[in-house]
Amino acid sequence: MSLRLRSSWRGSFALRLAATCALLSALLSVGGLSVLYLVVKSHMKHATDAGMASDMREIFIVVDRSNLDGVRACFDAITASQGSMDSFYHLMNAQGETLAGSKLTPWQDVAFDPQRLKGLSARKPIMRTVVLKDARKSARVLEARVADNLYLQMGLSLEETNKFLFHLRSVATWLVVILLAGSTVTGWLVARRAMSGIRRITRAVERVTGGSFGDRVPVSPGGDEISHLGRTFNDMAERVQTTLAEMRQLNSNIAHDLRSPITRIRGVAETSLLTADNQQEFQETAGSVIEECDRLLLLINTTLDIAEAEAGIRRLDLSTFDLAEVAQQAAEIFRPVAEENGVRLGTRLTRTPVRGELPRIQRAVANLVDNAVKFTPHGGEVLVTVSESQGCARLVVRDTGPGILPRDLPHVFTRFYRGDKSRHLPGHGLGLSLASAFVRANGGDLSVESEPGQGSIFTIRLPAASG
Repeated sequence: MSLRLRSSWRGSFALRLAATCALLSALLSVGGLSVLYLVVKSHMKHATDAGMASDMREIFIVVDRSNLDGVRACFDAITASQGSMDSFYHLMNAQGETLAGSKLTPWQDVAFDPQRLKGLSARKPIMRTVVLKDARKSARVLEARVADNLYLQMGLSLEETNKFLFHLRSVATWLVVILLAGSTVTGWLVARRAMSGIRRITRAVERVTGGSFGDRVPVSPGGDEISHLGRTFNDMAERVQTTLAEMRQLNSNIAHDLRSPITRIRGVAETSLLTADNQQEFQETAGSVIEECDRLLLLINTTLDIAEAEAGIRRLDLSTFDLAEVAQQAAEIFRPVAEENGVRLGTRLTRTPVRGELPRIQRAVANLVDNAVKFTPHGGEVLVTVSESQGCARLVVRDTGPGILPRDLPHVFTRFYRGDKSRHLPGHGLGLSLASAFVRANGGDLSVESEPGQGSIFTIRLPAASG
């Protein structure tokens, strides 16, 4: 296996997930089966002890009611039912001499020490496990003091119990192996299926990184996390594609709008260089160049103001002011221009306090009123209204101009965009973009409604500060 392939396998999330599932399954199965084994072993030990204690009580009854011959007969009967290799019963004195007992030949290596019973009350047994030298391996031994100078020792082979526990351990081991293999395969399949969506998204990201911004991730109709991630990526890719298209258009517009004043500046300077004969002509040329530079600086500064407002990089200087007063000031500034163009400029204002940055709101309102007066023909009307409704301040600039074409309406707030009806007028297509950016920076919204031949309605909405 190559180094790259080994690295791919080590770095595979699906493989790590499958290994994790296998490890957890192994730990849980080993832990669960270990607990089960210990419970079964403890139960069998207590069952063995309980059986031996029951035999002990029967023997005590026989000892109390019969002589040694009766005790021997009892021992023989119990041993016959269990087998001399599986159990033994031994009644002896303090010197270890056997008074009555079953066949003890198979149990010669089980010793008796009366000192172990010293201090215990009569007929209170002690239990212990002894190791045997033959195939039985171990046995459970009970010892008790029957009366003064009389002791009982009995034992039960644990061979069958040990065989059962051995088989139980074998079955548990195979079960762990099967669970480990099954969980590994299942974890691998589940991980591969879950990661298939991630791989699709990764391939789409690689294509987008390579410049294919139109690529999208195929998304299933389900509502799982992978589908949600795919839809989120598609939305992001759509926004990136739209942003890039807007940037290309913006760069094209900036290049076009900067080329005109720079061309004029160069033309004026070249003409002056070729034709000017005196100081006055050079001064006039310098004045024209300064005017063109001022227009160019205004264009650049306006573009920077829009970008700054949209990015929100400058902290607002907030204050509370009356929106009706702002509208009244804008109307008074542009009323002489409106009267000169034969346009009626009216107001319908209601005192409406708002909180925001006053200079930006003033500039936004001024741009709207300026546009309305500029595009309204002779004899038309511009109406500025301010009102408040449900905690929202509304400033509406309504005109009776030519309106906006439906194809131009979605782009009126785009920088440098100019519709067919406005291309013959001076300007760069930044006024509405600036107004929208300033209003949004103050937590408001600027919208437009228009029909060709019926005029336009621009509405600024800001949170009211009447409280």
